[in-house]
Amino acid sequence: MDGKYYRLFRTGTLVVALLTVLILSLGLYSRGSAQYIDLNIKFPFLSGPTWKIVQGYNTTYTHTGYQRYSHDYIRDDGAQSGQWVTAPIAGYVAWGGTTTQAQGCISLRSTTSTNYRVMLCHINFITNYNVGDYVSQGWLLGTVAPPGHKGNNGT
Repeated sequence: MDGKYYRLFRTGTLVVALLTVLILSLGLYSRGSAQYIDLNIKFPFLSGPTWKIVQGYNTTYTHTGYQRYSHDYIRDDGAQSGQWVTAPIAGYVAWGGTTTQAQGCISLRSTTSTNYRVMLCHINFITNYNVGDYVSQGWLLGTVAPPGHKGNNGT
């Protein structure tokens, strides 16, 4: 084989190998059928104040099991108690959402994908929600409970 073509073949093989590694590492390829789902998740608070994540995705601070995918938010000025909580997705109430519930949690099942849910906790609800009730994205659900109420430890 001519040296010029051999170098081109080796370079081409290297490029294909690198692209394959890149595609697999970025998750652009998956086995089975791929399905695009636009979840269009909104931040669950009204615009204005600055918030930060103090418990992030898959950390071990306070959440375990499936809750390890949780986020805990606080306002930069520490005034999160009493702030309005909005529905981050349009969906149906899967469970929770009652004013008497100890932890103040609600789980919404997405209208886009029945396999996708969002759970929000530490809320003083303004009304009771029943399983199956429809909630529009952006609806006011209630307010952030103060520390010591609805399972809110202050963070």
